[in-house]
Amino acid sequence: NQFAGYFVGKVNISDATTIGGTLDVTGAVIHRSTLDQRGYVFNSTGDLTFNDNIIITGTTDARGNIFNSTGNVVVNDNLDVTGNGTYAGTLDVTGAVIHRSTLDQRGAINNTTGNVVVNDNLDVTGNLDVTGTALFRNTIEARNNIFNSVGDVTIGDNLVITGTTDARGNIFNSTGNVVVNDNFDVTGNGYFTGTLTVDGATFLNSS
Repeated sequence: NQFAGYFVGKVNISDATTIGGTLDVTGAVIHRSTLDQRGYVFNSTGDLTFNDNIIITGTTDARGNIFNSTGNVVVNDNLDVTGNGTYAGTLDVTGAVIHRSTLDQRGAINNTTGNVVVNDNLDVTGNLDVTGTALFRNTIEARNNIFNSVGDVTIGDNLVITGTTDARGNIFNSTGNVVVNDNFDVTGNGYFTGTLTVDGATFLNSS
């Protein structure tokens, strides 16, 4: 059956209906069952607005931008991203951030309101380049060499060594003499290629 024209009032359709043209409804459309929408849903005169919650049980293929023209986009649940995520602006996270894989940090890590705090062990397998001052308020366990690839390692304070010092190179003072302000016990042999000047008493306890 075919009909050309318009209906005034309530229309009940109890069977399959094919509309070959435009269905222009000025009032409310109530779907009490499943809507099998095989084409596009759009508004030719503006934005398509849903004034209610949308429950999507399948996949959403968002080919355009997702934004909120009146504020921020809010996700009130967990967000699982199985692909890559690119952030062109600032990522502000007020809760915990758990990285279960490699973090490819290509820029600086900084805290604009204070210091960056790491509340756990920090394992650095590469180089740690510090251009500012490094403050260590606890023990430093250096399991490898400490050196300066562009010059000398300078310690601008007293150095207290409670263990043994294995000095494999020369000990010298480039600006003057090496001064020992305490007793100096030598249990091995001592070789002096220059002059040994002793201002105080000298005690030789052996031959």
